[in-house]
Amino acid sequence: YHCNCGKCVILHFTRLPISYSLTKHYISVAHSILDHATRKQIDPLRYLRKAHTFNKKRAQRVPKTGYRADGSAVYRKGSEYLIVHLDQFGSEKIVTYGVNDD
Repeated sequence: YHCNCGKCVILHFTRLPISYSLTKHYISVAHSILDHATRKQIDPLRYLRKAHTFNKKRAQRVPKTGYRADGSAVYRKGSEYLIVHLDQFGSEKIVTYGVNDD
C-alpha cells in the first residue's frame, strides 16, 4: 500500500503511510497506534487503514470552522469519527479514529 497524498509519513513498523499526531501520553507513534487499536479491539493495520481512508469531505466537522481550544477538531460520519490536531506547520494530523457503538 502506498499513498502519494503528500501528507503522509511512513511508519516503519507497519510500512503503512499515515499522518499521525503524538500526544504527551505516548512515547512513540507506534505505541499510540497499538494502544488505540487494542482499546478499540481492532487489528492495528485495519485501524490505520480506516483512519487514513476516512472521508473528511463527506463528514460533519466540529467545530465547523477553526479548531477547539485544545487545537483539535472532530469529523463525524455516521457512527465513525476522526479526531485531528493542528500541528506546528498548519497540517491536520490524526489523533484517533473510532466507531461509536449504539
